[in-house]
Order: sequence, then C-alpha cells, then structure tokens
Amino acid sequence: MSELSWLVRRACGEQVVSCRRKQDSHAREVHEVVTASGARLVIRGEAEDGMALDQEAWFLARARQAGVAAPEVLWLGAVDPPAGSRIVMVQAAAAGGALPAG
Repeated sequence: MSELSWLVRRACGEQVVSCRRKQDSHAREVHEVVTASGARLVIRGEAEDGMALDQEAWFLARARQAGVAAPEVLWLGAVDPPAGSRIVMVQAAAAGGALPAG
C-alpha cells in the first residue's frame, strides 16, 4: 500500500485509512481509498487497451466545466513501480454507482 499512500499524499496531502482493490470494466487496476478526513478517492491505473487516462481526464474536466457531475481529477501522472512505468489517475469518488453492463 506504500505506492497508494504516496499517490494519495501527492494528490491531496492526506493519509490512507482504508483501501479496497477492484477491477473495472476496462481491465484497469482500480483502488477505492478513504483518507483520514473521510474523503473517498478512486485510484486507477491505465489499461493496455482502451482510452488513455490523460484523454479521460480531459473529458472529465470538460464535463465538469459544463456543469456535469463528473469526478474531479486530483492527480494524473506516471509512476515507476517495480512492475514497470505506467500512468495513474487519482480522482474524487463520484456519487452513485456503476451502470449495469449492456
């Protein structure tokens, strides 16, 4: 969890108090995190295929500017764990749940 703790401190300056790993529909590594202040965050690693996280962050920012209730991206960047460099996004958790698959 040290990599996740580093990401959360970098994104919002807080400590992680709980973390749960999930898998999203695009085979990304996804972690749901709660910080010491109670903030809920989602940390997502970029998948090999599908939309790049930098593109997704751009669309989320445009949606927020237009008044859509989209999650705020707190940090986006490269990390270099032992398994190899990858892009990671830390975002505020969105209210609600995932839509059922198609």
